[in-house]
Amino acid sequence: MAAKQWANTPFTLIETPSKTRDVKTSHSCVYCASEMAHAHNAMLRALNSIYLQAPFVHKSEDIRDLLLYGQMWYEWVEHHHHVEETILFPMIERLMGIEGLMGRNVEQHHAFNPGFHRFNDYVQNTKPEQYDAGVFRGIMDDFSALFREHLAAEIETLLALEKCDSKELRKQWAIAESSFKKGDVVTIWSYHTMSGILV
Repeated sequence: MAAKQWANTPFTLIETPSKTRDVKTSHSCVYCASEMAHAHNAMLRALNSIYLQAPFVHKSEDIRDLLLYGQMWYEWVEHHHHVEETILFPMIERLMGIEGLMGRNVEQHHAFNPGFHRFNDYVQNTKPEQYDAGVFRGIMDDFSALFREHLAAEIETLLALEKCDSKELRKQWAIAESSFKKGDVVTIWSYHTMSGILV
């Protein structure tokens, strides 16, 4: 019997800080970094699952489903980064009192965006009869290294926030977290409706 293949590769997951540090007794930056690592690993698992499944879809309806899944993934990640740049990163800079502190993280967004947007163009505009797994995987290969590098680096950025007030960080984090979650609900609901799952 063939071994089960999990969505842990080809893009490796990120170690969660809570694996080695107690979030209940540590500075709240450990909680924030751990929650972000969970979200980032979910993104990586989803991307892995798209990558792994890409060569095995042949029927038109299966190709449409995979491309729709890709659209959902793109919208989720895009919203996540929008919340970071408009809510989370400015909040961190205010708490730390350092303007431009999160500039490196924003630059990392810009670095992988060209390939990330090509991914979106492919999943939005490719018809089943045009689908090519090799091309699709190639697009993912083009941006995935920078994407994964950014996701990992952001965890280290959050862990470096021990100098700010722990209670205030947790309070402000809750505000950003609610915006992250709103995007998750809207994305999932809209695509379920589009695909006919709920209608």
